[in-house]
Amino acid sequence: AIPSASPSVSPTAIPSLVPSVSPTAIPSVSPSADPTACFPYIESCMEGSGDNLTITVNYQNCDPQPDDWIGIYECIPDGLDEFKYHPNIWLWTCYDSVCANDEDNSQGTVVFNDNLPTYTQYGLHSYPIEPGCYVAVLNRNEGFSPPPYYTVVIGGEFTVP
Repeated sequence: AIPSASPSVSPTAIPSLVPSVSPTAIPSVSPSADPTACFPYIESCMEGSGDNLTITVNYQNCDPQPDDWIGIYECIPDGLDEFKYHPNIWLWTCYDSVCANDEDNSQGTVVFNDNLPTYTQYGLHSYPIEPGCYVAVLNRNEGFSPPPYYTVVIGGEFTVP
């Protein structure tokens, strides 16, 4: 068989015996979908007041750790730029305790009401909280116990009547 001239004008019935001058392009695979971006958020919803106060907090955490928690803080006083004080009340993102290795706390809901776990009774925490300006904060339990803690995301302010 005689090789075809390089390059051929039209395909030949007989394959070329001489390698081509440049490599043959490999067909591309269909592009995959763009990666989904994760944006941490925290939002609060409040019902009732006084002893009947319920605060529901929804959150998304893009890099969850087993010891992440949500605190309800008084709004930051003028002159401060971070929460350098303890929250009024707090809950682990897995509610009853630090999350087990197989528990997913990348997003969820915690509810502050009159039926809180016993660990919330220790320290400077109390519930129901007094009337005033508050904010929910998703924190990481890194470092020392005294505040400020490592903040993941801060929610919007809300007022307890």
